[in-house]
Amino acid sequence: MDYYLKEPISNGNPREQALIRKWWHEKMGAKGTLVWEYCLEDRYLDAVLFLNNANSSIEAPGKNVAVLHPIKDETVVLCEAKENLNPELIGQAIVYKQLALHAGAIVAEVIIFSERASESMYRVAKELGLTTEVLSNV
Repeated sequence: MDYYLKEPISNGNPREQALIRKWWHEKMGAKGTLVWEYCLEDRYLDAVLFLNNANSSIEAPGKNVAVLHPIKDETVVLCEAKENLNPELIGQAIVYKQLALHAGAIVAEVIIFSERASESMYRVAKELGLTTEVLSNV
């Protein structure tokens, strides 16, 4: 559990960041640039993974993203996490996808992370086209 749990980056929730970090390391090989607390239209996504930098392995704070990590024409994975998979998390993910598309991003995937999920919420997320990662032992 402690391996992925670190001091929060960009005022994020350390437990939520640990869920995303675990997936990034274990499933993605820590490839790409992972930008925490990415601001889009005054809303903050937990993380955006930039896939075009597949040779890098960088965690970056979500500061000055318009200049340092512009999303336009970039292939990205949007990441949002909560302790429980619930309607609010699903709704946030859908809204963030639309905001990213409006900003010109090429959204490869939207992943929602949680430690727990009811069967019904898991099914609804899948039906809405969201990838769901239910992770434990973060």
